[in-house]
Amino acid sequence: MLATVKTADTDPQMTKRHRLYDAFFAREPERFEPMRLNLNRAPAFAGLAWGLQAR
Repeated sequence: MLATVKTADTDPQMTKRHRLYDAFFAREPERFEPMRLNLNRAPAFAGLAWGLQAR
């Protein structure tokens, strides 16, 4: 999945959940929030939204 979107795999030894968390800038709100807002655009029509869970 990360290779498909041309995003670096931070550490192949970590669990998938942690790798995706790190790869998608969850620790950098200025980069993460715009992506999260775009992701939530379509599900919002059905009353759904994706949030962020801290690890």
